[in-house]
Amino acid sequence: MIAVSALKILHDLHFRNYALITLLLDDSEERGSPGSRKLIELLVKQHDVALNMEPGDPPDALTVWRKGSAAVRVEVAGRAAHAGMYPQNGRNAAVELVHQLSALENAFPHSGDGTTVNLTLLKAGERNNIIPDAASATFSVRFRKPEDFDAVVAQFEAATAVTSVPDTKVSVAHTTAFPPLIENASIDALAKRAQSIYAELGKTIGLSGNGGASESALAMSAGTPALDGLGLVGSDFHTDHEWVDLDSVTPRLYLFTRLLMEMGASPLQKDIAH
Repeated sequence: MIAVSALKILHDLHFRNYALITLLLDDSEERGSPGSRKLIELLVKQHDVALNMEPGDPPDALTVWRKGSAAVRVEVAGRAAHAGMYPQNGRNAAVELVHQLSALENAFPHSGDGTTVNLTLLKAGERNNIIPDAASATFSVRFRKPEDFDAVVAQFEAATAVTSVPDTKVSVAHTTAFPPLIENASIDALAKRAQSIYAELGKTIGLSGNGGASESALAMSAGTPALDGLGLVGSDFHTDHEWVDLDSVTPRLYLFTRLLMEMGASPLQKDIAH
């Protein structure tokens, strides 16, 4: 809403002091933008800055760092058997997974500004009368630096090397959705411009970071400065009580519109980060 409204305002003002403004709407961001990643990587190289309309953190802040996101999947292979007639012949993958989860529960922080690991998906068995021969658990991992994720994977592999149910096998797989957005000089320069614009309204905007990954990290990985959290202020996302602060609509619209005008007239130099 903010981005489209800002573009309409610039159109109505007959603003032309820019080379190119591209609005990209990505509906696969929650899964790591698999369908649009190549397009994003192409577009960011054609632009001086990337401005991301993810929500601003309460009470009123821009996002200057984000954690990277990845998934670690623990898979257990056992042996199926009839649960009533021959349960002794089975090797219960679900029971082994429970043992693995118990060992992993206290191995990592679940919240905080550093690395976090949280169980999000759990699956075992297909029918009530069969000892399950397969079980799996998926963990959402958030990390500040790429090497932090490597350390998490290594710890998972070490922890799952020991089994409790005989003749079961445990394997660890992982996929990465987004790299981390690491604050640097170019992000700080963009944030300073935004703070100066907000001051025109007599308001102060803060700088923050969080564990919600976004495409801004892809822009920074390609060498294009990115400023995130320019959308409406809100919180409690992915719940049935998400909210946005309606009082943030006008100042955030003003901020984004003015940023587009300033970036068009005087874009940041990409080499500021080097």
